[in-house]
Order: sequence, then structure tokens, then C-alpha cells
Amino acid sequence: MKSLFDKTAATEITQRIEKLTSTTPAQWGKMNVGQMMAHCGIALELYFGQKTIKRPLIGILIGGIAKKQMLSNKPWAKNLPTAKELIPSANTDFENEKKQLLYWLNRFVQQGSALPPVPHPFFGKMTTNDWGLHQYKHLDHHLTQFGV
Repeated sequence: MKSLFDKTAATEITQRIEKLTSTTPAQWGKMNVGQMMAHCGIALELYFGQKTIKRPLIGILIGGIAKKQMLSNKPWAKNLPTAKELIPSANTDFENEKKQLLYWLNRFVQQGSALPPVPHPFFGKMTTNDWGLHQYKHLDHHLTQFGV
């Protein structure tokens, strides 16, 4: 499986982000392209403690089981629910969100593996390796959502 801590995988993700335009349509889901980039940026910020989300009861109960599914080789299902804190406003600035996403992506790639892993707000305890796999799969899922 690909990890965002692998330079080749990170370069692939960066190149796919660069293909997005303000008019790139979603192939499924409710977010527009700016919202998707903001959402993915927030997900990366969680690793650095810039954003925090209280772990919900459902995460405490089934987070470990869900983590195994999300980190498996299978693609993620479409239209999965997400925490309301990870759903940005529809009024996003495309260029700013793209710039911010690339900033957090590069920071994660450059510094993330050297930091102690933080708990995931839904899955709970995750290793550094888990985070690299998860962030790659998360970005891949949403970039596929927008056809890149």
C-alpha cells in the first residue's frame, strides 16, 4: 500500500492536486472542489495539532474496527460520513485552499514521520505508518472523487 511518507506517492498526490481547477466537477458527493481541498487540508492539520476534534462515542466503540477497514487494500466507499468539523463552508477560495492543502501536504511529507503519532479523532491510536497510509488513502479517495 502507498504511504504519504513515500516521496514517490507524495509526488503523485501533488501532481494530481495540481491538475485541479476551480471548475473541476465532483463525480459523487456534496463538496465542491474548494471544499474538498479545505477538507483534506484540515485532515492533515489534525496530525500537527492545529485542529482538534473530540472523539465521538461511535469512534470509541467501533473506531478500531473501522481503522482496519480504512487501512486495508480496498478502496473507500463513496459518500462516507465525516465529522462536521471537517466539512468546510461552500464559500471557499479555490486558489487559497489549493495553496493551503499543498502547504500541509508538504509539511506532512517533510516533518510528519519524525513526530510522535497523535490519536485519530475517530480511529483512536494510530502509528506513524498508519497515518502515512491513511493520509494517502484519504487524498487518493477525494482526488478520485474529482476525476484526477
